[in-house]
Amino acid sequence: MEQSGALRARPSADELVKLESKLCAQSLTLADQLLHEACHDIEDIIVERVMNKLRNELPDLVSRVLQDHFDGEE
Repeated sequence: MEQSGALRARPSADELVKLESKLCAQSLTLADQLLHEACHDIEDIIVERVMNKLRNELPDLVSRVLQDHFDGEE
């Protein structure tokens, strides 16, 4: 294969090990970054859903508890 007009010799076994190591390390770094981003995205979605449910359900819950409390006093 030619690269920039010069012939390249096959990499030595040591060079291949170094290249494999570098490729693996950078691939794992990228995977870690992508997973962390995905986790943050999922966390944001879950928090939003829980807060929406709480906003919708909390008024009824408070009303029921107060009603039960004051109905028990009579």
